[in-house]
Amino acid sequence: MSDRIRNQIGAKYGLTRAQIILSCSHTHSGPVLQDALSDIYPLDTKQKEVIKKYSANLEKQIVTLAGEAIRSLVPAQLYAQNGVTRFQVNRRNNVEKQ
Repeated sequence: MSDRIRNQIGAKYGLTRAQIILSCSHTHSGPVLQDALSDIYPLDTKQKEVIKKYSANLEKQIVTLAGEAIRSLVPAQLYAQNGVTRFQVNRRNNVEKQ
């Protein structure tokens, strides 16, 4: 899906793949997407068609939003720094009493 999105953005807005960054997050409660983890869900033909339509619409929305963002560009300053946080906890090896 990310390849298709980058290809569409590149073709439609004249950007190279190096100019396109897609960001996402890991979730256990998001929708199933086409071509992603399809082997772990017992999906029938009707469900696969719903997933295909949803995924195509999501791709279209992302490409459209990229165009809106490009048209809305304004000058900005960008800063980057490195830091460390120590508040994260791995739930699998957390020895703190609940």
